[in-house]
Amino acid sequence: MKMITTTFIYIPFIVFVYRKDDDMRFHNEQQKEIATIKERDIKLNLSDADVKRLFKISAEAGLTPEELLESFIGDLVDGTYSNGSDERMYAKQWYMRCGYCYDKPKTFLRFLLEYDDDYEVTYFVSLIKDRDSTINSLTFFEVPEEIYILKNEIEFYQQEIDEYFSKYVEWCVDEPTGCFDDEIRNVIDWHDRLTDEISRGGNVTFDEVPVFEPDGENIEL
Repeated sequence: MKMITTTFIYIPFIVFVYRKDDDMRFHNEQQKEIATIKERDIKLNLSDADVKRLFKISAEAGLTPEELLESFIGDLVDGTYSNGSDERMYAKQWYMRCGYCYDKPKTFLRFLLEYDDDYEVTYFVSLIKDRDSTINSLTFFEVPEEIYILKNEIEFYQQEIDEYFSKYVEWCVDEPTGCFDDEIRNVIDWHDRLTDEISRGGNVTFDEVPVFEPDGENIEL
């Protein structure tokens, strides 16, 4: 009698589990973002010819120039509103094809953003401003104990600032780093402009920034 051998081939597969609470969480987060939608003051530098082209291509789609740009930005940044996953993919490919994600300069601002989005920028700017404010306030105190406390605060702020920049220099490896003062000024300018834009007609939504505490722990990098 002829024996028949049967071979079973196991093909692994991935099971995607749909969770309703994830959908609700996304919906709630989107509603929070929608509530912050308002007119922004972001100016563009365009030639007259490009303005005409923009108005024409927008009109052909039944949109205003503002609506067309808002639609593209939504796909580019995976925003509050999006036209779909394919549109987001092609917008990302456009960004990559333009070379914006290659050979990015190793600025101090980029270093902070890659640590933890805009939180590290906010914290670092607070260190700079608190240090400078405390230095300026020294002239108003005469009691040695009070001056001692203020100098300790200044030392804390400066140590934190120096540690950030030291980590930045290590992160740059062999690439040249920018001037300390120029890099800090770029970070402060970026942060202040973003803060002004977000707070225009509403409240700033940055996470709470830690304050100086003599017995507290320093931020871990």
